[in-house]
Amino acid sequence: MLLIVSLLACGSPDYSNGDASAGASVYASACESCHGADGAAGVAVDGVAAADLQFETSDQTDDELADVILNGAGAMPAQTLTDTETADCIAYMRQTFTGTDTGDTAEIGG
Repeated sequence: MLLIVSLLACGSPDYSNGDASAGASVYASACESCHGADGAAGVAVDGVAAADLQFETSDQTDDELADVILNGAGAMPAQTLTDTETADCIAYMRQTFTGTDTGDTAEIGG
């Protein structure tokens, strides 16, 4: 029984409680070079433009964003961040990039 409780306690990280202020520096060091300070730079990697985060962030759950950040997607490389840094980055993105998808931008993970 104790083993089951221990395994349940070791589930997926909770990416919903990040600190947006701390996430600003994480974003600046890990994301800004391709996505830009405004999230819309769209720098091309291997011929594929980086997703416009102004519109794509709201379309993804925290777990989906974490998956893309930590594992990469398409031409986007995986980022080496702790769970706390990932949660903070997601909080920053949610606070900063609040547009809704227009359907005509590169999608995260697509």
